[in-house]
Amino acid sequence: MKTHSRNILLLVAAAASMLLLSGCGAGAQTQAITDAVVAYSDYYIEVRNLSDQVVAQSSQSGSSNQSSNYTITVDIPDYSVMDPATAGFTMPEPSISSRSANAYKKQAALALRQSLEQYALQNGANAYIHLPVSFTVTSRNGSLAANLTSQSKLDIQKTVDDLILGVLLQSDTYRNDLLLMQISSALPGLLTDAFGGEEYAQSIEITDVSSTEDGNYTASFTYPDATYVFNALGDLYIASFNQPFYGDVRTVSLSTEEMSKIDIASAPQQTGKVTLSFDSETEQCTLLDDGGLAALITEAKAQAKTTASEGVNTKWRVPPIEAPSSGTILEGESDGNQIVFKTGSSLGKYYYVRFYAISGEDTSEEGTLQLGAFIVGGKSAKLRLPSGYYRVNCVVGDNWYGLDNLFGSDVKTYNGGNAIQSRKGYVNTISFQ
Repeated sequence: MKTHSRNILLLVAAAASMLLLSGCGAGAQTQAITDAVVAYSDYYIEVRNLSDQVVAQSSQSGSSNQSSNYTITVDIPDYSVMDPATAGFTMPEPSISSRSANAYKKQAALALRQSLEQYALQNGANAYIHLPVSFTVTSRNGSLAANLTSQSKLDIQKTVDDLILGVLLQSDTYRNDLLLMQISSALPGLLTDAFGGEEYAQSIEITDVSSTEDGNYTASFTYPDATYVFNALGDLYIASFNQPFYGDVRTVSLSTEEMSKIDIASAPQQTGKVTLSFDSETEQCTLLDDGGLAALITEAKAQAKTTASEGVNTKWRVPPIEAPSSGTILEGESDGNQIVFKTGSSLGKYYYVRFYAISGEDTSEEGTLQLGAFIVGGKSAKLRLPSGYYRVNCVVGDNWYGLDNLFGSDVKTYNGGNAIQSRKGYVNTISFQ
């Protein structure tokens, strides 16, 4: 844009040379605005008769000693009446694999604007748009500096962008290319359900979009093989386990949200083709036929879930085993004075009770395991313990996994608040219900 700025500078400097009678103040204001115009390089603009505009406003600007506001009319080439072909413009090719209609819009608009600006710079324009914009001139360390206001920059941008878009929309080539890009942009979203998730749908590589005789469109693409993808997700799920689980078999749930964690680059590629429609008024795409894609991917996902579920349950599941008979002693020996242990069925299906011999009535003492017994909920068991004090620990659950795992993770633990005493000649009754 530097060549543009130099052209603007010549126009402004020529106008500034007419300030013979306007005074030093207006000349300084003009120079500050000139510098600001030259520094503005976002869009190509021309400024004419700047000195006259500044002089006309300098005496009635209502400015303070610190700042002055000026409204300056700038000229913007009327691109709507210019011929892109004369300016040497070539429409950029749409990249459907990039799947971004917005990016294509920006690419085409920028290419056209640069061509037309360059032509206007070198040859002038047949017509101009006159746009009033605002400058704020401020005093800084004894010198003046001007800035184009933010709103004025937006006004210039909107004016130019609207002109450029109008020229583009007159081109059949642009409209057709944009339509193809709009379809390619919408395709991953339309295929989200078929692929079982947005992340998988976004992995497609579009290879072709073409119109059909009935006014619809077909889109061809490649995508990572579904069996590979969901098997990899299944392996990832299995690897996420690091400890056994108890109870019912686990049914694996596979989510494409985890795709970033698998190696998609190594996946074999498959091809797909779908049919869709495009409403030019609403710019909305509708999927008409997925070519069997959803059924194929659903089958691959279901098979991978089955395989992963089998792997998880085989490697990590601890299945329940047959429960012992109520009153069975599994640890220690039942010997000594009689103890009656009563259970209620409301706390759980099975009880496992351990008695720890302690030196006195203080149940904070860990003690030594004396006896462990399995009892069915709702039943009583007659046990025997040598004379002395005991701390009681009772765990309750609905599935039995053996002495090492007891009732698995679904377990409730109860401890007696007081020590029990086994005494010769007495029958102690303990109740957990």
